[in-house]
Amino acid sequence: MRDKDNQMIYNIELMLIKIYESIGIDTPENHLDILNFVHRQVFGCCFPDSYDQRDVAQAFKEWTERKDMKKIKKHKLW
Repeated sequence: MRDKDNQMIYNIELMLIKIYESIGIDTPENHLDILNFVHRQVFGCCFPDSYDQRDVAQAFKEWTERKDMKKIKKHKLW
């Protein structure tokens, strides 16, 4: 089980790096935070052998949206 989880994390990391490259950014300093969040999201909704780039992209989108909401609430723009 642990090997499959490590392989899933590795694959998700590769997919995240492709996303970063596709939007023209370097790997962010908080990459590990993003990776952990995305892994939890994908692991929670997909079987370890049935996720793909779309699942990772959706989880990354959710991470960015949550970060935006925190900024909005912090600055009382909401």
